[in-house]
Amino acid sequence: MPIDSPPRHRARAAPFGPDAALFDSEPLTETRSVLSRRSDDQFISDALDAGDAVVVSFWRRPELSTTSGTPTAWLEQSVDLIEVFCDCPPSVAVRRFEARRRHVRHDDESRSTNDLLDQFTALAALGPIGLGSLVRVDTSTHVDVDDLTAAIEAEVPDIRAR
Repeated sequence: MPIDSPPRHRARAAPFGPDAALFDSEPLTETRSVLSRRSDDQFISDALDAGDAVVVSFWRRPELSTTSGTPTAWLEQSVDLIEVFCDCPPSVAVRRFEARRRHVRHDDESRSTNDLLDQFTALAALGPIGLGSLVRVDTSTHVDVDDLTAAIEAEVPDIRAR
């Protein structure tokens, strides 16, 4: 997704998400699932310690999987949430997924395009995770970061009033 730069506004907190560094540091005998859960645990701990933070992840949707994505239960305890839901057609999401390169231990190469399309179609049907205020952004085309930042900032008074 093309992004304007530089944005007029600066984030007060740097965004962070689960770190795949464990994939390099742990023995090959550790499974991807075990490493992903360990990474999720560290990510959640870091986010809770950070206070105000921008957290970025592929969030788990228990309606579809009990293992794929970062768990969201811990987010339910916060009242100061703004969900930025990045919306694009499933075919675009699949194309982007296949174009990126993650650590080999994610085993992305074993997933067929049809399986990915089924997964992303099911995810799209679910929509946002539904926690906190919502800012929906169409990421199928150019995203103006200034407009997106303004939309997020417009939600801040709403969450502070809760």
